[in-house]
Amino acid sequence: MKLEHCKRKKAGLYAVTFDDGRAYLFYDEIILKYQLLYKNELAEEELEIILKENDSFRCYYTALELLNRVVKSSKEVDNYLMKKEFSKKDREQAIIKLQKQGYLNDLAYAKSFVHDQILTTSSGPLTIKAKLLKKGISENDFQEAIKEYDEEIEKTKIKKIVMKALKGNSNKSIAMLKRTIFQKLISDGFNKNLIELGLANLKQDDENSIRQKQLKKIKTKLERKYSGKELEYRIKMKMRQLGFKDMD
Repeated sequence: MKLEHCKRKKAGLYAVTFDDGRAYLFYDEIILKYQLLYKNELAEEELEIILKENDSFRCYYTALELLNRVVKSSKEVDNYLMKKEFSKKDREQAIIKLQKQGYLNDLAYAKSFVHDQILTTSSGPLTIKAKLLKKGISENDFQEAIKEYDEEIEKTKIKKIVMKALKGNSNKSIAMLKRTIFQKLISDGFNKNLIELGLANLKQDDENSIRQKQLKKIKTKLERKYSGKELEYRIKMKMRQLGFKDMD
């Protein structure tokens, strides 16, 4: 087949048209390697080779364009390219090339991610680990990156969460409040031992006053339906559910 027209476009691309009406966008590297600016004819077999190699460059430049917009892990880039329906071979080659060029660096990505999580979220180390592993970060890279999240930072975050919970739950017993905060901190990915340490000396300003208010509220509600021993039993059960051991 004959090459009828070759015109340079933006972003290092050339629009190439053949005499049978087919048209393609080829990258600079393809144009130079196969000297398409100087050829008049091209065999069908050679075109197939060129098209496959051009797809490989398209995969690479698609990934590079993504990384110019936002920092990603290697796995995230691979997932993005997979959605664009690039072959596994082209994706792997593109990622290896980007890693060698420094555009992809999972350790640097992990360190930046940990730093941002410390500054902008209340996530504990275990939650951050789960997020990074989901992004394809290796255990080794995570362990290196999480060093910034030292024990003192974790203790400080736990303390802030505890104090906030204490202010927002002034009507709860200490026992219930500790259980609630403990479960929240565990679900947020904090170290169990540090959580227990942070809750060890937790106290309400007036535990007895809170207990009396709750008792009065529960009694007023339940005595509409119950009386005598049944009322006493139900009040006691409700108070225990709230973390109060007795009614007196």
